[in-house]
Amino acid sequence: MKKFEIVVRAIITDKQNRILLVKRAKNPQKDKWCLPGGKVNFGEKSELAIIREIKEELNLKLMPKFLILIPCLQFFPDNSYLSQIRQAVKK
Repeated sequence: MKKFEIVVRAIITDKQNRILLVKRAKNPQKDKWCLPGGKVNFGEKSELAIIREIKEELNLKLMPKFLILIPCLQFFPDNSYLSQIRQAVKK
């Protein structure tokens, strides 16, 4: 049976409209730059997950202005799938 994890990502900008990226510490795509975020816990709302993940990763208090769900997935050679805002990782 395949397992998938739902992940949220945040697009965080500053006053000059620069987008914050973080360097991934773990696989898939270790050492690659990506939008900050992380896994959604079972039963957790996406809005709460992104607030929690940004607090854990960056120690920032975040209040999302809106959410965008992107259904398209991109295939990587390590059998993981990634989209810009949500990602599903095959384990």
